[in-house]
Amino acid sequence: MLTRLRHGLLLAMLMVLLFGVTEALIAGSRMARYVAVAWIGVFSVSTGALITEIVLDRLMPFWMVAITTTMTVEILVLTLGVFDRIYGPRTGTEKLSASLTPAD
Repeated sequence: MLTRLRHGLLLAMLMVLLFGVTEALIAGSRMARYVAVAWIGVFSVSTGALITEIVLDRLMPFWMVAITTTMTVEILVLTLGVFDRIYGPRTGTEKLSASLTPAD
Protein backbone atom coordinates (compact mmCIF):
# COMPACT_ATOMS: atom_id res chain seq x y z
CA MET A 1 0.00 0.00 0.00
CA LEU A 2 2.73 2.48 0.94
CA THR A 3 4.84 1.59 -2.08
CA ARG A 4 1.91 2.38 -4.40
CA LEU A 5 1.44 5.69 -2.64
CA ARG A 6 5.15 6.45 -2.99
CA HIS A 7 5.09 5.51 -6.67
CA GLY A 8 2.06 7.71 -7.23
CA LEU A 9 3.66 10.66 -5.47
CA LEU A 10 6.91 10.25 -7.42
CA LEU A 11 5.02 10.02 -10.70
CA ALA A 12 2.97 13.12 -9.82
CA MET A 13 6.15 15.03 -8.93
CA LEU A 14 7.79 14.06 -12.22
CA MET A 15 4.71 15.15 -14.17
CA VAL A 16 4.56 18.53 -12.37
CA LEU A 17 8.26 19.13 -13.09
CA LEU A 18 7.82 18.21 -16.74
CA PHE A 19 4.75 20.43 -17.06
CA GLY A 20 6.45 23.40 -15.40
CA VAL A 21 9.57 23.24 -17.55
CA THR A 22 7.51 22.74 -20.72
CA GLU A 23 5.32 25.76 -19.97
CA ALA A 24 8.38 27.92 -19.25
CA LEU A 25 10.04 26.82 -22.48
CA ILE A 26 6.90 27.58 -24.46
CA ALA A 27 6.74 31.02 -22.85
CA GLY A 28 10.28 31.65 -24.11
CA SER A 29 12.05 32.05 -20.80
CA ARG A 30 15.83 32.15 -21.22
CA MET A 31 16.45 30.74 -17.73
CA ALA A 32 14.04 27.87 -18.46
CA ARG A 33 16.51 26.52 -21.00
CA TYR A 34 19.12 26.08 -18.30
CA VAL A 35 16.59 24.55 -15.93
CA ALA A 36 15.42 22.11 -18.61
CA VAL A 37 18.98 21.01 -19.38
CA ALA A 38 19.77 20.71 -15.68
CA TRP A 39 16.69 18.62 -14.91
CA ILE A 40 17.06 16.17 -17.79
CA GLY A 41 19.47 14.01 -15.78
CA VAL A 42 17.42 14.09 -12.58
CA PHE A 43 14.24 13.39 -14.53
CA SER A 44 15.77 10.43 -16.38
CA VAL A 45 17.32 8.91 -13.24
CA SER A 46 14.07 9.31 -11.31
CA THR A 47 12.06 7.82 -14.17
CA GLY A 48 14.50 4.92 -14.42
CA ALA A 49 14.27 4.30 -10.68
CA LEU A 50 10.48 4.40 -10.80
CA ILE A 51 10.33 1.96 -13.73
CA THR A 52 12.86 -0.36 -12.03
CA GLU A 53 10.83 -0.39 -8.83
CA ILE A 54 7.52 -1.00 -10.58
CA VAL A 55 8.66 -3.55 -13.17
CA LEU A 56 11.39 -5.44 -11.29
CA ASP A 57 10.00 -4.81 -7.80
CA ARG A 58 13.44 -3.87 -6.45
CA LEU A 59 15.50 -0.75 -6.05
CA MET A 60 17.80 0.50 -8.79
CA PRO A 61 21.24 -0.80 -7.77
CA PHE A 62 23.31 2.26 -8.69
CA TRP A 63 20.69 4.87 -7.80
CA MET A 64 22.80 6.74 -5.26
CA VAL A 65 25.76 7.16 -7.63
CA ALA A 66 23.49 8.17 -10.52
CA ILE A 67 21.50 10.74 -8.56
CA THR A 68 24.65 12.22 -7.01
CA THR A 69 26.26 12.60 -10.43
CA THR A 70 23.17 14.16 -11.99
CA MET A 71 22.71 16.55 -9.05
CA THR A 72 26.33 17.69 -9.47
CA VAL A 73 25.74 18.35 -13.16
CA GLU A 74 22.49 20.13 -12.27
CA ILE A 75 24.29 22.47 -9.88
CA LEU A 76 26.93 23.29 -12.53
CA VAL A 77 24.36 23.99 -15.24
CA LEU A 78 22.20 26.13 -12.96
CA THR A 79 25.30 28.07 -11.93
CA LEU A 80 25.98 28.77 -15.60
CA GLY A 81 22.36 29.93 -15.89
CA VAL A 82 22.80 32.34 -12.99
CA PHE A 83 26.00 33.72 -14.52
CA ASP A 84 24.20 34.13 -17.84
CA ARG A 85 21.39 35.96 -16.05
CA ILE A 86 23.84 38.32 -14.32
CA TYR A 87 26.28 38.93 -17.17
CA GLY A 88 24.03 38.09 -20.11
CA PRO A 89 22.49 40.41 -22.67
CA ARG A 90 20.97 43.59 -21.28
CA THR A 91 17.33 44.43 -21.86
CA GLY A 92 15.19 47.50 -22.32
CA THR A 93 16.39 50.56 -20.44
CA GLU A 94 19.89 49.19 -19.93
CA LYS A 95 20.37 48.96 -23.70
CA LEU A 96 18.90 52.42 -24.15
CA SER A 97 21.07 54.01 -21.48
CA ALA A 98 24.17 52.28 -22.86
CA SER A 99 23.45 53.64 -26.34
CA LEU A 100 22.82 57.18 -25.05
CA THR A 101 26.07 57.53 -23.13
CA PRO A 102 28.77 59.37 -25.07
CA ALA A 103 31.67 57.34 -26.39
CA ASP A 104 35.11 58.15 -25.04
